[in-house]
Amino acid sequence: ETQNDDDSINAGADKVSKQEAQKSLQEQWNEAIATIIAQIQQQSEIKNVEQAIEALTQLGAQYADVSTLAMYLHKVPESSGFTRKDVSVFLADLGDDSDLLHTYFQLVHFGGLSIEDSLRLYF
Repeated sequence: ETQNDDDSINAGADKVSKQEAQKSLQEQWNEAIATIIAQIQQQSEIKNVEQAIEALTQLGAQYADVSTLAMYLHKVPESSGFTRKDVSVFLADLGDDSDLLHTYFQLVHFGGLSIEDSLRLYF
């Protein structure tokens, strides 16, 4: 019986540890995106979503990653040139085969999961 109690405690601790790790990862993403948003806002020559994505893509590395770009588009505060409509028009202009469009859609509608994984969790 004591072994079962220990297993239960260990399983609970593992679950809490995974939740903390997930929260920490989410906090890191939020901090990174907030920094990117601040950097873009400081550049007066960047006046719209398209210019911001172009600037991030030119920086390369993690800035050009589609996950980073999608998170930026999702989190950027609304202002002239950066409204939800501006983001939607930009994404629509990319075309159906765009990795950025698919990643953004997954992020917004499925919490970053693929459609298949989201459906598996649902059912």
